[in-house]
Amino acid sequence: MTKRVFLVDDEVDMTQLVGALLKFKGYSLQSSNDPEAALATLLVEDFDVVVMDLMMPRLDGLAMLEILRSKGRNMPVIVLSAKSLEDDERKAVLAHHARFVPKPISPTRIVQIVQEAAAGSSVH
Repeated sequence: MTKRVFLVDDEVDMTQLVGALLKFKGYSLQSSNDPEAALATLLVEDFDVVVMDLMMPRLDGLAMLEILRSKGRNMPVIVLSAKSLEDDERKAVLAHHARFVPKPISPTRIVQIVQEAAAGSSVH
């Protein structure tokens, strides 16, 4: 069955580029450039992998991750960030069983990381 990926990034270019690559690789993709709308979707729908930016307006990726986990949403999450994380921020991401990936990152590397996460997912 086709694996479902949800991509959350406030940068439209990022969701379009990565989304196109993932679709090309056969993934079913849903994306949002609005973190609050994305969170509402993630609380009610199941995805095999979630890829989210860390630094977004109004609701950052770490806050989204904390809410998801507190609501029992345990899908694999990949957190991307151009910001170099302080030790406590990195530990917080890891404590929520998410993978932290620093930007810049090549589009092919993002696809590879999603493939690895989706391979271990059993949502579908």
